[in-house]
Amino acid sequence: MSGTGALSDVSLLHTRRYSEYFGFRNGEVNLHSNYIWAASDEDILRFGALNIDTATAQPDDTRVLTDTTLEFALLSYYSPIVIQVRPEQAGVILPANDPRRVDLKLGAAVFQELQILRFLSNTAAVGRYEGILRFITDRRNVTSAEIEKYYRNGIRAFIADIVNEEFNKVSFSLRRNNQIGYNAVLTRNSQNGQYILSYGGIETNGETRTVTGNSVDALSLVMRDGGNKNDFSQLSIDTVRAQAALIPAVVYADWRASGVAGGVDAMSLITETLTNFYLSPNQATYDNLRGLYARYNYLVIRENDVFANFAQNSLRTTLSELNTELAFRLGNDISRGNLAAFMRIPTDPRFNIFATRYEGQ
Repeated sequence: MSGTGALSDVSLLHTRRYSEYFGFRNGEVNLHSNYIWAASDEDILRFGALNIDTATAQPDDTRVLTDTTLEFALLSYYSPIVIQVRPEQAGVILPANDPRRVDLKLGAAVFQELQILRFLSNTAAVGRYEGILRFITDRRNVTSAEIEKYYRNGIRAFIADIVNEEFNKVSFSLRRNNQIGYNAVLTRNSQNGQYILSYGGIETNGETRTVTGNSVDALSLVMRDGGNKNDFSQLSIDTVRAQAALIPAVVYADWRASGVAGGVDAMSLITETLTNFYLSPNQATYDNLRGLYARYNYLVIRENDVFANFAQNSLRTTLSELNTELAFRLGNDISRGNLAAFMRIPTDPRFNIFATRYEGQ
């Protein structure tokens, strides 16, 4: 086993962000990518079929092609052909000259999915993921125990990063007038307070355009006087201002500062709830996560709470970033189950923050 010393940094691999260095966007892997077609049939079957039964699959079966970001990350490093043609930044993240570090990162990414598949009782998929873990440990750079330790040491920071990203953005319809509008996303950088407005649609011929400001006021000035000013009107500027006030992380920071619901740090509590589930996926930790989701759902459906709608969307996208099957399971449970009963779990009073009505609407 090479390089048996402990690693000073423990950062889990965000496979969606990694795939973007290959030109993929929004977690969608281009099945016709030259990177994929460069791989051998054997590698395609090994790494591109984690989500299907390969007993009767063939390399040219489109179901087998590497179509998830985790499958692609595995292929991009373990294929002796693809690793030679990776973008430079991909090589920085998964360096060819540090196989121990890479096996830990990719092994932890597989283990992360495996934990949830076991909880969801997807036994067929569990077997395939266990097979990939054996492939990694058979390289003799890391053990299964080291992979699990690496995962457990890094999962909280990994989840916190995704929560921070998703709860600092809102999606909405942005209109210039009654005839012209765009699909828009407003993102706030929690580190420097910068705001980025991304928008596009039919009126931009499918192009996504962006404008940036170091504050909401600065963003408004750019919309009014900048190079894209013809895309906007005062209605557009007013809409963006209103949406900026509803960014979940911003609202929660204001609530904490003013002592709403006891001054609970909602962002940390969301991270804590998700982390507890990912460290120990069981019915109790799942019920707590479902209870959080149910509180949002109650406000959206019963109270028509505009902020809860944005916060629930942020939680939903966070869940989807972590595991789409888990997100589907939660949404399905909420829609079919007893919402009032779900909301009673957990009894921890900190969770009252997620059932608090927004008074600014």
